Amino acid sequence: MELIRVSQEVVQNTTRALFVVLSFILLSSSSFIPSAWAEDYTSDSFILRNPVITTEGGRSTSSSFEYFSTTGPRIKVESTSSNFIHRAGFLYFPVATSPILAASAGNGQVILSWTASEASLANITDYQVGTATISGGPYTFESVGNTLSFTKTGLTNGTTYFFKLKALAGIFTLAKSNEVSATPSGDGGGGGGGGGAPLPSRSTKVILQGRAYPDASVTVLKDGKVIITEKADSQANFNVEITNITSGVWTFSLWAKDKQERRSITFSFTTNISSGMTTTISDIFLPPTIELSKVKLQKGETMDIYGQTAPESEITISVESLEIIKKVDATEKGDWSHSFTTTILEEGLHTARAKAGSPEGLSSSYSKVLGFYIGEGLPEVICPNADSNGDGKVNLIDFSILLYWWGKDDPYSDQNKDGKVNLVDFSIMMYYWTG
Repeated sequence: MELIRVSQEVVQNTTRALFVVLSFILLSSSSFIPSAWAEDYTSDSFILRNPVITTEGGRSTSSSFEYFSTTGPRIKVESTSSNFIHRAGFLYFPVATSPILAASAGNGQVILSWTASEASLANITDYQVGTATISGGPYTFESVGNTLSFTKTGLTNGTTYFFKLKALAGIFTLAKSNEVSATPSGDGGGGGGGGGAPLPSRSTKVILQGRAYPDASVTVLKDGKVIITEKADSQANFNVEITNITSGVWTFSLWAKDKQERRSITFSFTTNISSGMTTTISDIFLPPTIELSKVKLQKGETMDIYGQTAPESEITISVESLEIIKKVDATEKGDWSHSFTTTILEEGLHTARAKAGSPEGLSSSYSKVLGFYIGEGLPEVICPNADSNGDGKVNLIDFSILLYWWGKDDPYSDQNKDGKVNLVDFSIMMYYWTG
């Protein structure tokens, strides 16, 4: 009997020891990924029967261990509360860019086209088109597959319809587009038999709508060539109508100048224009303008970061060297500013940029990137990688912008800062070419 009791104690002690080892492995391994099912783990002296580990962000416990499930890719974000700040946190779900939706009205139908939604941690598998008769919905959504165009038929001529797009990965919606509107009409429909008078032909037209800055001048380019400049109203709204255009696939670019003549980066997108139809692209929100009060500072000095956007928008300022995020509100005239202390920054070159969110829920892309230097000496800084429109690539759009400013002085195209855009600047751009 004594021998049996000793054997039982050995088994119990071995089991406890193995639980301790398992506890250490689970708590110390950040790369541990539990299976979706349980298994039996055995040895000569014990069986661990069907262990259960929850993976939905909860925890699993026993008398000797706890496992908290947490995993994900790093992203540059900041979580805050009144008593802590956590930077470079974890994202537990896929994200995707918002597609840009365009609409062309026809006879009893509307042709929709959009840019592709680019996802991380997932693949876009389907798009859903939402249709409504009032702005903002409610929308009736229908699946159209993994495509970049769709024709909505069976519509009533003379009725204005509103459309919105969802990008899905499986059953999950990762991104939504801007809202567009179109009014079908029968005056330009396809031909039919009969001896009546021919229907008048309809012109091909593009309408660009969005927000810039109060009373800003908005310049539109088509495939890199300036075609029109319009003025935004006092609330930063603009409406640009392009009539001298043919059908086809075109790349449109927009930039704006604020009241201080500061120019935004160039916002670009590509869309298909149908013959004899009006294509409307709305909810365009141009990035804010940005300026620095100083470009050379001593450590601890204060630098003002300021610019202009749509009235009462929220500005997110990013000082990227330390992933510092600051938020400020623009005034009712669209002006925004922030006094930034450089105490926490190291000596050397740093960059800052900003983006805006309008009261209506529109989000802009980031502004141009501005560099500033802390310490003695100031290195010569040219336009980073010759990326004139700030889209992260050096390609035909940047080349077209450079050609527009050829022989003139433009701070973005003049790579070597000699006061003129010429062959030297073109050579620098070719060196950084990404296609």
